[in-house]
Amino acid sequence: MKALFGFVFSCAAAMAQPGISAPPVGAFLDSAGVVHSVSGLPGNLLCSPAGLPAGVSFAFFGSAGLLKTDTQVIAFDANFNVTAQFDAPPGPALFASPSLVYYPASGDLVRLDSKQTVALPQHLLAISLLDNSARLSAVMRRGHTLLRVSIDATTGTIESEAPVDVTGPMLIMPAGTLVFLRNGRLNAGDRSVPVDFTVANFELAGASAAAIATNDGRHFVLHLSGGSIELSQIPEVTQ
Repeated sequence: MKALFGFVFSCAAAMAQPGISAPPVGAFLDSAGVVHSVSGLPGNLLCSPAGLPAGVSFAFFGSAGLLKTDTQVIAFDANFNVTAQFDAPPGPALFASPSLVYYPASGDLVRLDSKQTVALPQHLLAISLLDNSARLSAVMRRGHTLLRVSIDATTGTIESEAPVDVTGPMLIMPAGTLVFLRNGRLNAGDRSVPVDFTVANFELAGASAAAIATNDGRHFVLHLSGGSIELSQIPEVTQ
């Protein structure tokens, strides 16, 4: 597998070439609950607050995203313009798609556009609607065992399950890739890269990118493209 390193997201840098629009890269939620957008090119990237309210849970799918505040789920477009707001219960959320929100405390999967609710197991650890399907991929705990499960998104029926050797925070990408840390290596499907940190949290930062908050206060972005895995550090977030 091919591993690429060395690209840094600078939240205080400025793009050269005035008048040239910086291509979007992704987005992440910092430890203060502020959403930041990232744009530019490797080695010359911009990072700035996206202008959204402070949140507790976040996912950016590339073309749209969702932000959970204390009382709402806020939908926004690729330019971080708010497109809709929905009442929500207290606590964190997991986002299976731009229109599906899972609330771990209740086990409810809510379709935002129709407000249809499907009952799922409580306290799923990760969940994603697989690309171009009505199936959810999730990780759930049963006793002392973690299971990777496939769930019908319309009925909540578990269609298949298998043990998975994962501990700690994890994320399922829209393509179904499970991202997790084990034995000092960051794993994404059959790709991995050694790291010097432990993970506090994963969040979806783009269609093929994961934002990582570490237990020592750093932030990284993991980008998956073809057979490559690219890890980029965000050295400091300036509010």
